[in-house]
Amino acid sequence: VTDAGITLLTRAEQLDTLALRETQITDSSIESLAQIKSLRTIWVGQTKVTDAGLEKLQKALPNAKVQRQHFETQSDLTYHFGSILSQISLQVSIR
Repeated sequence: VTDAGITLLTRAEQLDTLALRETQITDSSIESLAQIKSLRTIWVGQTKVTDAGLEKLQKALPNAKVQRQHFETQSDLTYHFGSILSQISLQVSIR
């Protein structure tokens, strides 16, 4: 996933969880991600997103959990896998 790819996600109206760990995204993706108001959990660990970018995204999406760590707790892991089907569905509908 790159910054260019993130722009496609702005069309997703029901995306609530997004795991972007180990992708090529940078702070350039923040404005696009901020448009996805349905997001509740976003992981951006091991990307090129800076602390300033992370803070900007958190301010833009105050109801979301924006974090670098991936799966901090067992409930995070369960929540993530519980929404995998919606992510797969989104990928199919965008293509």
